[in-house]
Amino acid sequence: LIVSGDSWRYFAQKSAPATGWNNTAFTESPDWASGPSQLGYGNDGERTPLPFGSDPANKYITAYFRKSITIPNPAAFQSFTLRYKRDDGIILYLNGVEIRREYMPAGAVGYGTLASQ
Repeated sequence: LIVSGDSWRYFAQKSAPATGWNNTAFTESPDWASGPSQLGYGNDGERTPLPFGSDPANKYITAYFRKSITIPNPAAFQSFTLRYKRDDGIILYLNGVEIRREYMPAGAVGYGTLASQ
């Protein structure tokens, strides 16, 4: 359903995106850029390098990603396999519901929440 090289929307700035960014009804503003996967900071074969910000001593610490897909016949599937790469913390959402968390503290997190490892 999603393959390497598919286009993703991303928000990599010195702030958090608008509330509700992880919900299906959210509409990305022009502040959301797009590019093919793999997305990242340019040290592992990324096709879309993310910005760090203009101050090397005060780099952006959080990036947000969105990908919309349509499944024509959801009843035909019993399960899905999710594969991803990350080198710090990650929280994954599906239709606004958290489905996976790694190296992030429990509870509410925000733009400035650092990964635990």
